[in-house]
Formats: sequence, C-alpha cells, structure tokens
Amino acid sequence: QSAINLNPVAPEERPVQPEKKPTVDEILANYETALGGKANLAKVTSRQIKASRVEADGKTMETEEIWQKGNKMLVSTTYGTTVVTEGFDGAKAWKTSNKDAIELKTDEAEQIKREAQIRAGDLKSIYSQMDYRFTDKIDGREVYLVLATTAANSRERLFFDAVTGLLVRRSAGVPTVLGFFVYQVDYADYKDFGGVKLPTTIRFAVPNIRWTRKVLEVKNNAAVDDAKFVK
Repeated sequence: QSAINLNPVAPEERPVQPEKKPTVDEILANYETALGGKANLAKVTSRQIKASRVEADGKTMETEEIWQKGNKMLVSTTYGTTVVTEGFDGAKAWKTSNKDAIELKTDEAEQIKREAQIRAGDLKSIYSQMDYRFTDKIDGREVYLVLATTAANSRERLFFDAVTGLLVRRSAGVPTVLGFFVYQVDYADYKDFGGVKLPTTIRFAVPNIRWTRKVLEVKNNAAVDDAKFVK
C-alpha cells in the first residue's frame, strides 16, 4: 500500500527502492539527530506553546494553548466563550468542554495519548515493534515508511523524510461498522526552539473533518504543575 492520503488525488509513483534498506535503528537515530540531538532533547523538560487552530475554510481560527511535561499534555482551544480541553496525564486521556466531561471513544482517547507521546520524542518507548517496509513519496519527497505496533497491538504508520530524517506523517486506522476510520497527522515547517526542532504546522485529518495547528510561540522549560494534566 502507498502512503495514506485523505485527499482524493492520484498516488505518486513509488521511487526506486534502496539497494541497502535502512534499519529502524538508523531511521530513529537520524530522527533524534534531526530534532537536535539527545543532549539538547534532554534539556527540555516542559513546554508552553501558543498556537492557532485553523479550520478547513482557512479563515476561521481559534486560540490554542498547549502544555507539555514529559509525555503529559494539555491542549485548550477557545471557541468564543467555550473552552475545549484535551489532556493526557501519563496514563489516561480525557476531554472537557467548559469543565463538563466529554465521553471519549477508545480510538479518540488513543489518539490524544499518542500525540502526547509523540511530542515526548522517544518513539521506542511508544512502540513495542517497528519495521521498515519500503521507501515511498509524499509531496514529491522520498520518505521511509515504518510500520509501528504498540504494546496494545495498535498499528500505525510513521513516515520519515529520507533526507532530513524528520517525522512528516503519522497515520492510524480503526475498523468500524461504517468502514476503515483513518486518523492522519502531517508534521511540517520544523523550526528550532532552544536547540530542539518542533513542527510549527501540524495538519490533522479524520473523515470529513480537517484542521491545522499553527504554532506561534514556544517557551521551553516553563513551570507547570503535574496537577494541570489531571481532569
């Protein structure tokens, strides 16, 4: 299969496969180096991020504030007088609207959890098994496709730029009574913040819903209490 793309466009021709296949360890080492290196990554223990959520029409925007600490995450999005918050406390994912609980489906909770874990950076701690499958193309650039499986046997696809080493796409699929539900995240416009690179354009797509997060400001090692991540 080719890289999953939710836009109905003709698939790109798969590039010539490398004579020597890259190993997962090589891909992950290049990813760590591309982000800034192990030493710089270790220096950042928390973040406060200000961003805008851009809706599919490209005109409607909402203010977002994101807090990170290790693999814990809190995202607050303001829609007028309503604040929708998604959180992961290191064990459980949750969501509220003006502090009223929103019930999450299993796959929704899993994706909130995964995004928090991805932001923590250590992919080997997330996936119990990772296998390089083949070299593909996304937007004209060669990418390495890695099939990753969590301890709970959830399978995802990770796409790494073959030149920069950076993660450019993550996709997961969940079978439902209505068909295969695909959750896709594209990471782009990586910029350096205190020696560590972060994507500043993140595109989310699920069937019939698309939105983009535009990162505006990043504050590394911001003071944050663990209680902030608890519902």
